[in-house]
Amino acid sequence: MLHISDTDGNEKFAYIPSTVLPKLRNFAEKNDEYIYLNDGSPVAGEVCVNDQQTSVIVGTTGRAEEVAAVYAVDASRMGSSDYSPSASDVMWEFTAADDADLGLPVHKPELGTVKKDGKDIPVAVVSGTGKSNRAKPA
Repeated sequence: MLHISDTDGNEKFAYIPSTVLPKLRNFAEKNDEYIYLNDGSPVAGEVCVNDQQTSVIVGTTGRAEEVAAVYAVDASRMGSSDYSPSASDVMWEFTAADDADLGLPVHKPELGTVKKDGKDIPVAVVSGTGKSNRAKPA
């Protein structure tokens, strides 16, 4: 679970990727094996979305092979005193259902600019994949 806290340590928002939800019941089983579900390292940054400065947190499920996902959360309003968590704070979630070659997103995602068809795309999330990537080398 991703926990977002304020500077005093008060939780403002918590997020569990949709791919992880069906696996939570495994924690109720008595088992000495560690269960990887959402252990990727999140990154925070400022990006421009619809001409608005937006604080985002991008995370991955890390080594959780069966639940691979990369996601983004809008953290722009979380510092205000009248903030109330909402499902709309989740900007998007990208899973193996979107691309079967997602593999394991174990690397820390990067926010940046990429070129597509000769044009700069100002906000891009780049996340490497690891083991289980089905893509074949060129």
